[in-house]
Amino acid sequence: MKKILRFLKNMRWKLFFSYFILIIFNISIMGFLFYFFTMGHFISTREEYLATTADYFSKFVTASMQSEDDLAGASKFFLRQNWEKMDYVLTVTDKYMSIVADSRSLGELDMPFADSFSKDARIKQVLKTGKAIKWHTKEDGSKTICYAAPVSFNGSIAGAVKVSMTTEDFNSLFTILKDYFIVTFVFSLIAALCLAMIFVKQIMKPVRKIRDAATEISTGNFDCDLDCDSPDELGDLSATISKMSGELKKLDETRTLFLANISHELRTPLTIIKGFAMTMAGDPDVRDDQKHFLEMINKESDRLTRLVSELLELTRIRTGKIAMKMDKCSLSEIMSSVAFQMGAKAKASGCTLTSTCPDDMPEITADQDKIKEVLINLIDNGIKYSAGHGDEPKISAEASCSGEYAVIKVRDSGPGIAPEDLDKVFERFFRSGSRGQKIEGAGLGLAIVNEIVKAHGGKISAESPERKGCIFTVTLPLSGKK
Repeated sequence: MKKILRFLKNMRWKLFFSYFILIIFNISIMGFLFYFFTMGHFISTREEYLATTADYFSKFVTASMQSEDDLAGASKFFLRQNWEKMDYVLTVTDKYMSIVADSRSLGELDMPFADSFSKDARIKQVLKTGKAIKWHTKEDGSKTICYAAPVSFNGSIAGAVKVSMTTEDFNSLFTILKDYFIVTFVFSLIAALCLAMIFVKQIMKPVRKIRDAATEISTGNFDCDLDCDSPDELGDLSATISKMSGELKKLDETRTLFLANISHELRTPLTIIKGFAMTMAGDPDVRDDQKHFLEMINKESDRLTRLVSELLELTRIRTGKIAMKMDKCSLSEIMSSVAFQMGAKAKASGCTLTSTCPDDMPEITADQDKIKEVLINLIDNGIKYSAGHGDEPKISAEASCSGEYAVIKVRDSGPGIAPEDLDKVFERFFRSGSRGQKIEGAGLGLAIVNEIVKAHGGKISAESPERKGCIFTVTLPLSGKK
């Protein structure tokens, strides 16, 4: 269900289904209006036809009558004269509501419908008011159009005539039209949906470019030039994003250059400060309290030196000034070497460190020293944050093969990372509020790791299931797969 909801939230399918619903709605409305207006035109035409027929009948019979008693004979004569061409039902009643002629029985008085006809309030109304009326009714499941008019003789009402006809002929015609309409509807729908797909694809093409460019910019890659010549708002947005990307790239280059320069310039005065502090600390005339201050200066100088070194390494990796010595190497040997190197520190911190890698693990093409640096940094972080957390703090490094990539997972049993911080842990100087308390460092280690992994064509991610420890996943292409 979640996948379906995520699928429906896709803008492309939102547009497509909007077009789809709009097309269905329009075709349905067109079909309804076609039926409504066609049926209305048919009924109005039939009503006019029945009115004309009733008027013609009245003029015909009154011209043949000598008295009101001649209504029955004149009506039957009319029926005999027009029987073959009658496509309607004609019923004639005298002023006493007695049927004197009917096209269905040629005027026989034992007609089965005579009783219901004599009780028809509409005929009574016509005889009483002398005005014609029309109405619709249903007989045997079919709609019937009726028209009743008075028959006048010498200024008085001698009787009434009712003319009616069903809509069966129209229903038959409409059934044929409906079949044609369904076929036309299906083909029109298919054609409209194909066009909708084409239109949506054309609309979404620049949108996807903009989305991909925005994603690249959010990851720090500002080399994205949107080539979108759309002469609308999307074209303007593309141009704005391209311009913004260029400005961000310049800003990032300026910042990187500044960090590189300031880091380089700081190394000399830090070395001098450390040298003077060590020289003064070796003077036998220095008091104990002064020696303590000199040790603090020496310690802070070392910390600043490490920070400067990390800044220099980070900026050099980002600017490509550190050439990666790419060569085929064994991931198993790298992990064993790192586990041996970091084992003593883990043990001293009360942590258990384990490292596993399949014996048949394929080789990777990488800078062996840099991959070691990645693993050392991740394991060192795990030791720092797991030490003293729980009864048996553990750190593990596990390698596996997934398709064309080598996957390394470094797990720790520390306090975990807040969900809102997971996407930020690889940013420079970022310290998670849940893991950064009382832990030394400037927040550059994971930023350096991220840059090294990216320089190898790989990816790194962090997760913290239920805030119980943290898992860093490094994905590197296997040899020949980059």
